[in-house]
Amino acid sequence: MFKRLFKNKAIVIQTISICIFLFVGLILTYALTTRTFNPYVVSFKRTFKSEFTSIVGNISILSIICLIVFIFIRRPYRRIYTLGIIMILLTILIYALRVYSRYYFVLFSFHQMSLVRNPAGELGANVALQVLAEFFTTGMFAFILPGIAFIVLPIVFRKRQILNDRRESHTTPKKVASILLAISLSFGMVLSFRRSVKNKWPYNSDLAMYGCENLGVYNYYFHEALGWNFYYSGKKDYKQEEVTVLVKEFDRNESTYTNYLDSTNSNSHDYVGLFEGKNLKIIQLESVNTYCVNLKLEDGSLLMPNLNRIINDDASFYFKNFYTSAGQGKTADAELAVNTGVNVQGQNTLHWDYKYKKNNYSYQTLADMFKEKYSSTCYSFHGDLEAFYNREIVHEYLFGYDEFYSLEDYLKTHKTEKEDPDSYINGWVDDKVVLDWEEEVTKDLTTPFLSYSIMTISHTPFKGNPKEKEYDFGYKNKMLNRYLAYMKYVDDYLGDLYTQMKNDTNSIYLIYGDHGSFLTNSEMKELFGKQSIIDSALNNLKVPALIFDGSNSLYLATSGVMETNLVRSQTDLFTTVVDLFNLDYRGVRLGVNGLTDEKTFYYDPNNLTIITDNYIYYTKKKSYRFFNEYDKETMLDEVEKVKTYKLVIDMANRYNLLSKED
Repeated sequence: MFKRLFKNKAIVIQTISICIFLFVGLILTYALTTRTFNPYVVSFKRTFKSEFTSIVGNISILSIICLIVFIFIRRPYRRIYTLGIIMILLTILIYALRVYSRYYFVLFSFHQMSLVRNPAGELGANVALQVLAEFFTTGMFAFILPGIAFIVLPIVFRKRQILNDRRESHTTPKKVASILLAISLSFGMVLSFRRSVKNKWPYNSDLAMYGCENLGVYNYYFHEALGWNFYYSGKKDYKQEEVTVLVKEFDRNESTYTNYLDSTNSNSHDYVGLFEGKNLKIIQLESVNTYCVNLKLEDGSLLMPNLNRIINDDASFYFKNFYTSAGQGKTADAELAVNTGVNVQGQNTLHWDYKYKKNNYSYQTLADMFKEKYSSTCYSFHGDLEAFYNREIVHEYLFGYDEFYSLEDYLKTHKTEKEDPDSYINGWVDDKVVLDWEEEVTKDLTTPFLSYSIMTISHTPFKGNPKEKEYDFGYKNKMLNRYLAYMKYVDDYLGDLYTQMKNDTNSIYLIYGDHGSFLTNSEMKELFGKQSIIDSALNNLKVPALIFDGSNSLYLATSGVMETNLVRSQTDLFTTVVDLFNLDYRGVRLGVNGLTDEKTFYYDPNNLTIITDNYIYYTKKKSYRFFNEYDKETMLDEVEKVKTYKLVIDMANRYNLLSKED
């Protein structure tokens, strides 16, 4: 039988082709789900069971593809040719998913389609060029070579009559039975997986990675494409009334309360109302990491001397241990945390989910409270298109700003990029011009006002810097060099801002980074050497934040202690502002006042990495590091409390239970 089988060259070649197709298709998935080949993701702790089910899931979908090809295509050379085309398409698909993870640091889900709705503009062109280059520099192009071979070799085989043109038999019962078996196996695994999500990973943050590692990449996305929603909403297990009760346990909007780390605290302190009657100017920096603050160049000079001057000024209160609250929404999530004081869910972007006509989300925001207290006008500024992250809707209807100024508004009263190229970068209004624009709009206001300026230009992939050549620091890694060059550019306009701040004693400046650069370990190797996954997380999640009070009233109130080493995040900035300006906040208070000595925690909405003053806990890997001597059992107990907190607050957001109370 085997002799006769091997004499049939067509069968042998097709069998080998199927084996190669399955092998390449399987190996291709590891280029997406393992940090070795995809440094932009954080995988879960791998087990024999998850590895086995992942392989079975991937093989089942690849087998279905092969069987369908062999049923509907009857000529041997066309079968191999078709498998080659499919192999190339799978490579493109995996690379596209890898690109998504490159910019969002989690895997794509069909339920996150809103994230790609932002108008691309010149940024899109820069990203496209970067993506094309990385297809080759990362070695992904190697996966299309077998596909090309599958397309070329059948032509050679036909000419040499190794493969004939004879049609093979139609569908056989064995092929149909094999397809049904593979489909049953795939669906059976999905049903089991859906039951396990609730118990093992109900947080929805990067659920796609959890699914790909337990179901297989092809199996997970096949079922998502069919409309399966693997997200755990909690609504079947927790009714709205139950969630309302649970939220109250985490609400700090009481005169005294016990926080999640079991310390008793009070909302009565010397900082309440310290800044009443002053203006508040919030400036959100783009992609600035804390490690840039004290980074020295080869000549011994600081990368960001002006930011250092601001931080070290007696008028600045600096948060030394500060983290971004942003999830997949990045800049938009940071805006949400600071303006509303809520913790973002991580797997979605509320900017796009918000429907103002339905009022599906409602918060008592900083702008709402400023207008209520002072009957003032509140402004926000951004140098990109108004449709970016749906800001023209969100800033007016959700955040409550009276005026949202965007690129379109700037063009109404200023010169175009063609007429004044120095005022634009990558098609956006230059950040330093945005700050001048804010000053131009607010300089004659007489009542206390709130302005919110969102910086944009230092955006990945960090191209278009007009001073890139001037700021070439000689690093071999181009991405690192471009990033640091932009930090230098940011520092230049911070120097001008510093002069303005020193002369403005009637305004309080709140300056913070929206999120990190999220450079990979290989891109940062020249700065830090080989980093562990924990070191990488700390470097990427830490961003600078400070409050600048030119009147020195804060300096007097703190007795000159103008910094804190306690863990703080963007959610805490909201609470801090509410207290300092004595705003009448009636909603659920989730953050702490950053100036007090209250201890709190931080978690990364994407990966649920938990950080306190005592440790960092990597939830996906179940690994940790103590910053000082601490009890392991106490840490694990606190970790479970933080996980519960995230589940409850995420459900409260879905039920809209964090809305303002009239």
